[in-house]
Amino acid sequence: MHIEDDLSPEADRWLDEAGDEFNRKQATLQEEWLRQFSRWEFDPKIGVLTLFHGDGSKSRATGEILGSFSTQEKTWEWAWNDPHMPAQFSRKSLIVKAVGDRFGLEYLQSGIVPIPRDTEQMISYLCSIGVKATESCGIFRGGDDRLPVFFLVYEPYNLET
Repeated sequence: MHIEDDLSPEADRWLDEAGDEFNRKQATLQEEWLRQFSRWEFDPKIGVLTLFHGDGSKSRATGEILGSFSTQEKTWEWAWNDPHMPAQFSRKSLIVKAVGDRFGLEYLQSGIVPIPRDTEQMISYLCSIGVKATESCGIFRGGDDRLPVFFLVYEPYNLET
């Protein structure tokens, strides 16, 4: 899914690769790290996501926020644009902005992106770009139904009970 028709061959190839890479990484992350969890926490002091599983085990990973989606406003906001976001949790999202500069993609350069339709597909598309650009292991969706927050996941590992 590309939302621009006049992409350079380099940009077109890069975005295709991002989609393929995202699907592979998310499948692996789901199977090996996310699994079924009962609750999650993000420790803002050290930037660590912890998932608590029903069997008493935990999964941990370093995390940074890529962006969030306002279900009420139907807009995506990149973490680098959020004035309430501590800088240490949005640095990686600036890499995505640099990709936007490189390929001339306005939706990566604009702090807030309207997503009036095909919401899940577009969010997945933006996350795929974020995962490839930042070389992360995938995305964890946190927050709540009103304001989902999308974390870039790094170095995931599981702890036994």
